[in-house]
Parts: sequence; C-alpha cells; structure tokens
Amino acid sequence: MKRLQFWALIFFTVIYISGCKTTESVPSFNSYLYPQGKKATIQTIDGWDQRKFDFYFMEATRLKMMGDLQNSISYYREALSIDSTCATCFYELGNILIQNKEIPASETFLFKAVQLDPTNEEFVSLLSKLYINLNKDTLALSATQHLLELKPENPEYRYQMAQLYYKIKNYDKAIGQLNILEQNMGINENISLEKMSIYEEQDDLKSAEGELLKLIERYPANSNYRVYLGDFYIQHKKIAQAKKVYDQVLQDDSSNGFVYFSLANYYLINDDLPAFKTNLFLGFENGNIPLDVKLQKLMSFMVTKDQKNHPLKDDDFHAILDTLVHVHPYSAKVYNIYGNFLLDQKDTVNAGNQFDTSLLIDQRQEEVWNQYLIITFQSQDTSRFNTIFPQCMTVYPTNGFFNYLGGLSYFMQERYDLALYHLNNAVAAPDYADGFYSDAYGLIGDIWHLKNNLDSAWVNYDKSLKLNANNVAVLNNYAYYLAINNLNLDKAEDMISRVIELEPGKATYLDSYAWVLFKKGKFLDALFVIEQAIEADTSASGVIQEHYGDILFKNGDVDKALIYWQKAAATGSSDLSKTLPQKIRDRSYYE
Repeated sequence: MKRLQFWALIFFTVIYISGCKTTESVPSFNSYLYPQGKKATIQTIDGWDQRKFDFYFMEATRLKMMGDLQNSISYYREALSIDSTCATCFYELGNILIQNKEIPASETFLFKAVQLDPTNEEFVSLLSKLYINLNKDTLALSATQHLLELKPENPEYRYQMAQLYYKIKNYDKAIGQLNILEQNMGINENISLEKMSIYEEQDDLKSAEGELLKLIERYPANSNYRVYLGDFYIQHKKIAQAKKVYDQVLQDDSSNGFVYFSLANYYLINDDLPAFKTNLFLGFENGNIPLDVKLQKLMSFMVTKDQKNHPLKDDDFHAILDTLVHVHPYSAKVYNIYGNFLLDQKDTVNAGNQFDTSLLIDQRQEEVWNQYLIITFQSQDTSRFNTIFPQCMTVYPTNGFFNYLGGLSYFMQERYDLALYHLNNAVAAPDYADGFYSDAYGLIGDIWHLKNNLDSAWVNYDKSLKLNANNVAVLNNYAYYLAINNLNLDKAEDMISRVIELEPGKATYLDSYAWVLFKKGKFLDALFVIEQAIEADTSASGVIQEHYGDILFKNGDVDKALIYWQKAAATGSSDLSKTLPQKIRDRSYYE
C-alpha cells in the first residue's frame, strides 16, 4: 500500500516525491531573510504622502476585488513608490502574480513582504507554498519551521513539515513530525496510513503492519481497516494470512462491500476464475460501496479488456454494467460508461439509448451530446435526430460543431432555411480549425445555389476556399455550378483541374471536369475524361450517363448518345435534366 494519503482536514499545495538528498537540519529562516543579520527598516510617512499612499492602496485593493488585476498591479506599484516598505503591497503583488501563473516572478515580492513582516502568518504561509511549488525544498522546510514557531498548535504546518521531509527522503524526521501530530490529535487514519507508506518505503514491513494493527485496535467497529490489512498481506505475498483476514471480515461484518473486491483479487491471484467473478459481482452489487470506487474498479478492467487471457469477457462487462444501472439508476455517469462500452461493441442503437438516459438525468454533458449526435446522424435516423437536436440546442445553442452537424442534417433533409440558420451559427462560433469553417461555408454556398441565389453562393464558396484552398468538395461543386450556369469557365477549369490533381480517379470529380470542358466547347477532351468517369463509376450514376450521351452527341456519335440517354432515364434519378425525354425523342441535344 505504497500510497501517499492526503489529510482530508488539511489544505495545502501538493508535494511530489523527488530524489533530493537528505537534509539533516533546517537552517534558520532568519538567516535567509537577513543574510547580513540586519532586519529591514520600516519607512515612516505622513501628511500629503500618507494621503496619496492611502488613495493608491485603496484603489489597488478595489480593482483587485473587481478582478482588474493589471490595473491593480499599477496602483500597488504607485503605493510602493511612496512607501517602499509596505509589506502588504509586496504580498498583494506576489499573490496577483501567482493568480496570473507568473510563479517564479512572484517569489521576489513575497520574499520582500516576509522580510518586512516576518510575523505575518499569511505572508509566510504563502511563501512556503511557493517554495514547495518551485521545488526549493530547503527554503520550504525553513519557512515551514518558521510557521511552526509562529503557530506551534497548527496541525497543517506540522503535516506540511512531515511531507517535506518525506519528499527529501528524510524518513525519520517525517515520522517524527507525524508522531507529534498523533500525540496531539490521537490515532488518526490519515496519519497512520501516511506513516505506513513511509515504513513501506523503508522496507520496514513490521512497523507498517503495526500502523494498521493500531487502527484496528483503536477502531474495532471499522472493518475497512482489516480489509486494508488483508490487502497489505496480499501486496507482500502473505496470501494465506490475507485470506484469514478477509474471512474474518465476512464473518463479523457481511455488509462490508470492499472485502468482496479484495477477495476477488485474492481468487484472481490464485487462478480461481469462478470465485473471482462471484466476489467481483458481489462488490458491484453492494450498496455500501461508493459508486466512484466501483467505477474505478470497473475501468481498471476495461482498459485492459483486449489483452489476451483477460479474466472478464464482453458478457461479463454487460452484466456488470446492468448491475450498476440497477443499483445506481440515477447516475448519469454509469449510463455514459455503458454507452461508450456499447459503442466499442459497434452496438450504436443501444449505445444511443444509454446516452439518451444519461442526458435525461443530466443534460449538461457536452461530450455525451457530441457522441449521441454523431451516432444518430451516422445512423441516418432523421426522426430521432430531429427530436434530440433541438433538445441539445437548448443547452448548447452556440456550440459550433453541434450547429454544423444540425445544419448538415437539415441540408440532407432539404430543410434549407433551418440548415442555413445553424450553419451560420457554426461559422460564428470561435476557436475551430480553418477546415471546419471552410466546410461550413461550402455547405452554405451549396444551399444558396439550390435557392438560386448565385451571388451568395459564390461569396460563400470564395470564403471557404480562402480558408482551405484544397477543399476538394467545394472546388468540385463551385466549378460544376459555374459550368452549368455558363459562368467564368476558365476559373471553373482551374478549380476542377486542381481537384483531379488532389484526388484522381474519382467518377464524380471526373464527370465535373468533363462537363466544364464540354461547356468550354472542348468536346474531344471532354469525351476522353467522361470515359474515365464512366469506367470509374461503380454506381451507374444517371447524371454521368446523361453527360456521356451529351458529349457523345457533340462528338458526332448520335446512336451511342441515344443509348446512354436511355440508360440515364432508366435510373429514375431526380438529378437528370428536364430536357432528357426530349433528347431521347428527337435524338438531339438540348440545354
């Protein structure tokens, strides 16, 4: 159980274990503050200077409270220009720099504040935490020792001292500080577990075990300590002793759910999979174990579930998740995890159902909405999408991606006004990549073309290509729509040529290229390209076949043109020209 426990009653900056060398003694903090042995001289001001100082100081404090930190800094500096010994001014400037994440720069100001007023507990406390953050361990120890001299009864400072000694691997002194805490406060779980971790670090397993036995003796009604003891034995290969402890817990306190997870681990170590699963499920079913503990246990198995010889199969995970849903029916997190598991199993329908329930419990889950909207959109279930999308918009109306997805869905449903509304919201949203905005403007251009507003279509296509000059979908559509409208054909040819360079061999793009050439009167070139499109077209597109007939006609092959016009008509595509029946009837080409 080599874990560093944090005392729930104490708040302090997190300290990380490092490989610093042992410090045998803590230098006097005064030796740092006053290396020449002379304390700071406090300036005296009065009259007009005092009034100016008071104004700047009060204004700085007001601005700080309003959140205007930059101007607050300016006013504190003005106050210091009048009274250079204002300890509070230095402290506030250091504190503001910490809030601005200018950690190293804040040290000078906080050090100066403490130099001027070393008896101010708040000043020294913040400086000690700054030293901890900057990994200046000797200074942190010295400052913390000074805090203890100021407030010897404060357990936070004593605990911080222990943590610092632990960090520099001075284990004896860390234990000494914790022992003083224990003497002052009595046997305490967090102190005992902290000492246990230190003893384990020293491979003093007897003393580590003694800390757990002490907790068990002091709190006999708390069976969790006996579970900890069993886990300790498991970790240190005392398997038989662990089993005896677990069995005793079951006999004395069958409501303790934690013991089932520990027994599951015991049986897994002993390759007894049926007993492992039985106890694991008993743990998940137990209502006395906090949900977060259960989810942590579940995720520890889920992240390795694809490994060979994993003890749990997909059916087991289904059963565990069903159990959690039953035991914790109002937890949005459980349904979310279940949905992600089902997504991994490619069961998008039931995954959607889980996300739906999760969002009914808590609508403010942006990532869940993201997954739910995507899988619903991809399923092409427009009825369901049209139901959930407005619900999402009530919670995240300005989310750019959600608006884009809604706009795309409405575009595919030919609900163009709604599509425009949401796509315009998408391009107004900040902080997306250029490609996102390029795609959105491209769709807006398509919609304006469908609404016969060509000027707006061209404007939005240009915006799209300015953001991504290689957006092949926009280049293709822009070129094709210019061609069918007989506009700016040179620009159209440049764009579609770029598409063919970027993505050669695609039937749709080859068809657009052929049609631009056709509109420019380059009939032989168009024939060469459209034949490549026909060969690449696996879907027998009616539009491509009609274009082939048109190009054949212009190249003098009327009989073959008629064949392809008839093939096009047989597809029944809604995208065919209105003149196709007349072409077939008259064996002639019409615009």
